[in-house]
Amino acid sequence: MRENENTYRGFTLLEVLVTIAIVALLSGIVSNSMSSLASKYRLNSAGRELLSDFQNAKSRAVQNKKRVVLDFNQNKNEYKMFVDRDRDYSLDGDEKKLKQCELGKGLEISKIGISFNNTETGFNSMGTPASCRIGHVKLKDSAGRELKVVLSMSGRVRIEK
Repeated sequence: MRENENTYRGFTLLEVLVTIAIVALLSGIVSNSMSSLASKYRLNSAGRELLSDFQNAKSRAVQNKKRVVLDFNQNKNEYKMFVDRDRDYSLDGDEKKLKQCELGKGLEISKIGISFNNTETGFNSMGTPASCRIGHVKLKDSAGRELKVVLSMSGRVRIEK
């Protein structure tokens, strides 16, 4: 006995089109969530790096018995760390720059809230904020999420979300 000769092997055009539409929809959803996740990761990474740089400045100030300054430039989305020998909070020709960091793509310094509207802070040889320049620096990603790195009067540095 022969089987029915009208048995088809394969997919209809409608089945293929529906499958393609579902795959396209799912890949669009995954793409958006991955982009958001990457942006969030860059923000958290930049916040941890800034926290680490604060702690590094503090330990260098204590170790070398010299003021170490972090100077923030909101327009350029960058900051630099340097040994401030003449204690004027500006990087002069004879002073050693320890680090310059430009924030990555999609990140910005959204606010600098350091005492008396300053854009720089630092640590003295005792590991406390020099000239009582305390406050925070806010970082922001392209999705509008913010992260705040806070320097307290005791010299403690922490991240707030």
